[in-house]
Amino acid sequence: MHYDELTNLMDIYNLRQVGEKILIDQNYRQKGLSFVFLDLDNFKLINEKHGFKAGDKLLRFAADFIKDAFMQDFIGRASADHFVVISTLPLTEVKDRIKKLHEEIGTYSQKEIIEIKAGIYYLAPDEEVGQVSTYFDKAKLACNSIKYKFNAISRLYDQSIEQELLRRKYIVDNLAKALENGEIKRYYQPIIRTMTKKVYGLEVLARWHDDKVGAISPDEFIPTLENVRLIH
Repeated sequence: MHYDELTNLMDIYNLRQVGEKILIDQNYRQKGLSFVFLDLDNFKLINEKHGFKAGDKLLRFAADFIKDAFMQDFIGRASADHFVVISTLPLTEVKDRIKKLHEEIGTYSQKEIIEIKAGIYYLAPDEEVGQVSTYFDKAKLACNSIKYKFNAISRLYDQSIEQELLRRKYIVDNLAKALENGEIKRYYQPIIRTMTKKVYGLEVLARWHDDKVGAISPDEFIPTLENVRLIH
């Protein structure tokens, strides 16, 4: 069995193999299984600002806390700053441990904001068995869906996540068409001083009405476009 040299965790290939065996073991299946994808935010910033040694130190720090949090479960390193866990703990306990892990990782630096976020796919005891890689992919989707939500620590996968991702993709793919066809319009809202009741300025509001999906709220399209750096 191969282990990651830096963290001494299983690599993703071996964890998947272990996971496939767990899926056919009724002793594990009857408990329910949580497939957890963990993303260490701002790792790239540490690497770029302080060098690879500092980045490696952070990864070992995170790995040690993940081991402590899920010491009786199965843990692997998926890629540079991503970790994965297969847990037999009750789902509520998994969420509690992720919350505690988030707090512990946050103590790493007083200068940079370092945090860990998680996506979870829960496989119920009576659910039809699929592929480990599929469960981790869905956990990753759940994790990605909260990447820019600063008050969110973890999210459980459900069908609405794929719909959200499709919606975001539609917004990005159709921005050029919307601008060309004049679907995004400007509206001016007066700003009135409460003391004098007089207008002293105007606030510009953007409204997008798409021919296919109808109204797209600024609360939806602005952060979506900011996240892919199409607007600032």
